[in-house]
Amino acid sequence: MLPVTSPATPQRRYGGKSADERTAERRAKLLSAALDVIVAKGAEAITVTGVCTSAGLSERYFYESFSDRNALLDALFDEISRQGAQAVLAATALPDRDRRERARALVAGLADILLQDPRLGDMGLRSRTDEAVMRGRSATAHHIAAAIEEHADRFWAVRGADPARVRARAVGAIGGIADMFVAWQADSGLSQPQLIEEATDFFVAAGTGLAARR
Repeated sequence: MLPVTSPATPQRRYGGKSADERTAERRAKLLSAALDVIVAKGAEAITVTGVCTSAGLSERYFYESFSDRNALLDALFDEISRQGAQAVLAATALPDRDRRERARALVAGLADILLQDPRLGDMGLRSRTDEAVMRGRSATAHHIAAAIEEHADRFWAVRGADPARVRARAVGAIGGIADMFVAWQADSGLSQPQLIEEATDFFVAAGTGLAARR
């Protein structure tokens, strides 16, 4: 006989939202509140109590989504990593584009992620001594770079190149572009379109000569 399973109990809805939707909404509030605290006081000031106060939530809701403050910071960078990898895939999927056009699409996609919320730039400027933030920055750069490495031939001439060299260039390119964006927010001597062109030149240059040397 087939095992008999009882139907799933439907979630009760409050205010038109399911329990999962309310949990996701509280999680988003906590992540946004963490950015607010970082901008105001730096990442070193991130505490469970401080973030919950900023979000207007009780601490029990913090532990509904995060085990501690480092898990919260990791989640911030995980979201940036996810969006960054999506920007890589979107650029590689563009039809009838040359490598520079795809590189520019990638840079523009990264700009949409990192510049649409000025708090992300502030986090980069104000939190260079916080261990969890620095770990998150490094993990994010490597995650996005891994996506670039996987599709490197869509951006750079890499035939016959050592994969380790491609990986190193990808990590350097992402780290450099992120720093360009952060510096631009602090002192925007260029327009955003000009910034994107400069960052595209930087990205293209990062891949120069990969196929020529082993």
